[in-house]
Amino acid sequence: QGIISYTKKYPTLLWSCMLVYLSSTIVTQDMVAIRAGVAGALMLFAIGYKIQADNRKMYIALIMAVLFHYSALACFVIPFLNIHKMHRNIYLSALLISHILALMGIFLNHYIGFLNSIGALETVLGMHTERDEPMNFLNLLQLGHILICVVLWMNAEKLKESYNDAIIYLKVYTIGLCVMPLLALMMSMAIRLQELFLVVEIILIPMGFSILFKSRLLGKYLLVIYSIVMFYFALTNTVYWGMN
Repeated sequence: QGIISYTKKYPTLLWSCMLVYLSSTIVTQDMVAIRAGVAGALMLFAIGYKIQADNRKMYIALIMAVLFHYSALACFVIPFLNIHKMHRNIYLSALLISHILALMGIFLNHYIGFLNSIGALETVLGMHTERDEPMNFLNLLQLGHILICVVLWMNAEKLKESYNDAIIYLKVYTIGLCVMPLLALMMSMAIRLQELFLVVEIILIPMGFSILFKSRLLGKYLLVIYSIVMFYFALTNTVYWGMN
């Protein structure tokens, strides 16, 4: 009875304790994934500051992201993204060319071998180059993402009209989809970098669904279904492995 009355009297404390307990368990299981997740969140802040034209805060957010996980170095492409012009053909071409190159057996890691001469990166890159055959970069999840990306670009004017800042998130999303085929020989790095860039779908997908479906209720249901599917793939992750 004493425990029951205590939990009723201090519900916030109870849930806080449970949160600390569960998070500490998760932290010990996968610290790397958590650090990468924090880096992705900081990248979202950096994009927000980019939209606000606050370069100082944007660079602070990017530097902090790198301190959490080295893969966030790729996020330094954000300062060079144009938030006013779409450049739709450029991004769609990049999406197409990156996958064609991968199908031809041309991967980016063939041309970054010189980085191995940098002591601090040699060990890091070595962890990602053990697999000498391409991953399944045309898996069901990737194809679904590509379909969403192309549809959103085809409706970019409508998207920009409803959400003026949506285009920069779509650009980052597209870059993330180009990473998978270009780094297909470095499976863990490809997945990590793509997950880093695709974190923008937290903001982009709700925007996209709201302009693609006239029925707000339908859009909400589809958003829930999409989230469940993505959560399932995140738990299993089997769609990435192997070509067979």
